[in-house]
Amino acid sequence: MLSLNERRNAVLPERLTPDIPAAVAQNQAPSADSAQASALSPGTVAQEVPAPEPPVPELQGEAIVMTAAAAPGIPAEQPSEYTAPSVPTTAQGADGPEGLNRAEAAGSLQQISGFQIDFINVGQGDAALVRCAGEAMLIDGGGAEDAQLIYAYLERRGITHLKAVVATHPHEDHVGGLAAALHLARADAVYCSCSEYDTKAFNDFKHAASAQGLEIRVPSPGEQFGLGNAVCTVLGPISPHPENLNNESIVLRIEYGNTGFLFTGDAEREEELEILDTGFWLSSSVLKVGHHGSSDATSYVFLDRVHPAYAVISCGAANEFGHPHEETLSRLRDCGTAVYRTDELGSILCASDGTNISIWAEP
Repeated sequence: MLSLNERRNAVLPERLTPDIPAAVAQNQAPSADSAQASALSPGTVAQEVPAPEPPVPELQGEAIVMTAAAAPGIPAEQPSEYTAPSVPTTAQGADGPEGLNRAEAAGSLQQISGFQIDFINVGQGDAALVRCAGEAMLIDGGGAEDAQLIYAYLERRGITHLKAVVATHPHEDHVGGLAAALHLARADAVYCSCSEYDTKAFNDFKHAASAQGLEIRVPSPGEQFGLGNAVCTVLGPISPHPENLNNESIVLRIEYGNTGFLFTGDAEREEELEILDTGFWLSSSVLKVGHHGSSDATSYVFLDRVHPAYAVISCGAANEFGHPHEETLSRLRDCGTAVYRTDELGSILCASDGTNISIWAEP
């Protein structure tokens, strides 16, 4: 299949439907057989179950704890700039789903026994650390001003190896802190929607990858790789959009047991429609809302297919763009989706035991 760079030079129809594995086409969940066929041999994948009812936030001290389905809540981290938080005692309520406790959530990679996503508060940018069964992946890294924060966040969690580093697209507010991550941790693979982009932030990212002997790979729709016993499927971009690189964002769906997590970068309505045309399986428990909650993303038709129980919006407080826009928040309300925002809560953490999801905040 042609890479995105090769497709840039091709004559494209109005809608380009890629050659995609049957396992992820025709609105079907990926199968275990297709996962085992991938180079990294991810674990078994189960079909997505209907999303649970949105949680009701509860105040717990200065933190907000969101509990999904029947999973017990996990106490939030106490505010701390770059130092590891203290570990609570059992009497303080450390227990979480599948034995995951607050110490494991904040501690080293080796302590994470299930699946966890940290939506890191990088202001008006995106960054997410995904951990599963002893492996880690970083999706975006905020802006260049967030480099120290990203380095320290990974360091205090014992991250010295990354299975994958994904820059959803080359804009500075997504790629700026990734060079710092690569200065700290060895990576197996580095992905972006393009391999060339003439900015200092992107070139720093590219040079940091090159220093590890890695070239930036442009993935194809339908490509899969494993992270622990989770399966990651690339859903987009489908076609080139040199006039608007937001619509060339890597869109990635992660499946862990019966729970799914969809990362959309800055994809806007046009890329959403192209992905819908492929018939990819989109239903997900948690949606990382596209383009920081801008009204040009998260269309009704896309939300209807994803049908998330929870949505996370990464944006800066009082940002100049007015993100998230009210139109987007209204669509999410209409969908019955519970919304959590980094500008209001700080970093937002999410854990899954394969069936239940817990969400909590780290101010």
